[in-house]
Amino acid sequence: VEIENSGCSAARNKGIRMARGQYLGFVDSDDYVDKDMYKKLYSKAFLENLDIVSCGFERVDLKGRVLLKMHMVPVNDVREFIMEGDMFGYSWNKIFRREIIEKNKITFPQGTHMGEDMAFVFKAASFSMRVSALEENLYKYSVNEDQVTNNYHKVETIKDIYIALEDIYIFLKKNFKDGDFQKEYTSTFIQRGIRGPFNILGKNILDRRSIDIGKHETLILENIRKMEDYLGGEGNYRKAVLEGRRKVTFYRSFPQIVSIWHKLKLSIASKLRRSL
Repeated sequence: VEIENSGCSAARNKGIRMARGQYLGFVDSDDYVDKDMYKKLYSKAFLENLDIVSCGFERVDLKGRVLLKMHMVPVNDVREFIMEGDMFGYSWNKIFRREIIEKNKITFPQGTHMGEDMAFVFKAASFSMRVSALEENLYKYSVNEDQVTNNYHKVETIKDIYIALEDIYIFLKKNFKDGDFQKEYTSTFIQRGIRGPFNILGKNILDRRSIDIGKHETLILENIRKMEDYLGGEGNYRKAVLEGRRKVTFYRSFPQIVSIWHKLKLSIASKLRRSL
């Protein structure tokens, strides 16, 4: 298969159009898998008539050394699966029933380099009835620390996250009545659209890089307002922001970061109050 270099999403979408098998799987170009990974995933899917099957994975450096092990907790409830946060937002440690993907015209959003997996999995899970997981770590996610660090500092990374969140939002509005998957979307937005920018702020501060809090604040506010009907409606989501329940515990030991987050939260809360 030949395709012009137009990004990961475009290549995957072309692969989906060309696929003929019962299930679809995706592997990033720098990664690799256990030799029996797809055999094990397919066997479970076939025996239990599953729509999505996941497995655990390991983060490895370029020399193959294991940096982190991520075990999947078996989940059989679709809504619980969608709510799983960090663990659900990867396409590469899963297989998906192709019929569901094709019938519902599910694709990876283009024009973004982060969050496309989250959008694809959310949409696929929304139409799936039976999901499960293998606890084994069968996928090897290769980490290039320099590349990750350089990308992670960019404000454009946050914009990519919101492109993916808006892709989910448009998909839900088109395919489901208002309120369906509202709780799941709100949880995903909080995880990615609020905690994501805060994590980037924290990383920049720890690495002594200059930051533009105003840009972070503007992006958060713009997207809360743009997708508010799926973020709790009637001020419910705003109330969650005002109460300040959404924090990233990792950074609590860094007073400077907590201080900046507190100021950002108060500023957002103040502006949201005006339109409650």
